[in-house]
Amino acid sequence: LAGRAADGVVLSAGACVEFLRWCLEQVKADGVAENFRSHAFVYAAVADAAAAPYDRVRRPLAVTLRGRHPTRHIEMAGNHLDPDAIVRALASGDAGLAESAIGKPIVESQAAEGTPGMFVARIADYRDAGMDNIVLASIRTPAQIDTVLSAANG
Repeated sequence: LAGRAADGVVLSAGACVEFLRWCLEQVKADGVAENFRSHAFVYAAVADAAAAPYDRVRRPLAVTLRGRHPTRHIEMAGNHLDPDAIVRALASGDAGLAESAIGKPIVESQAAEGTPGMFVARIADYRDAGMDNIVLASIRTPAQIDTVLSAANG
């Protein structure tokens, strides 16, 4: 229905490339309008040291992935996550514990983060999955915006 009735689709942040590709296949299965566009929100972080951006996207991913709905795309990326542990940690006010549930494999599969080269390669993966537009999310400061845009523009 979305493909026939709308001129595009916006897919949620925190999804892996495999899930976005699958979603787009579902939307396009019955045909789409000629001007149909696909958009994906993608958590993004860039720094010269690969660990710094990894740490910046863990909290937004913990909040996004805390429910049952993202189970499919976590599994499609070959990962496992205990959303109940994240919910308990957040409910107790322990954001650090919630973040600790988001390991490097989840960050690597559910976000575009890392060094400038890693970030650019990951954005290419999203484009290869069929996304026409990437909406970068979880960038909090002017310095982070500058760094991400500098990496994106080469």
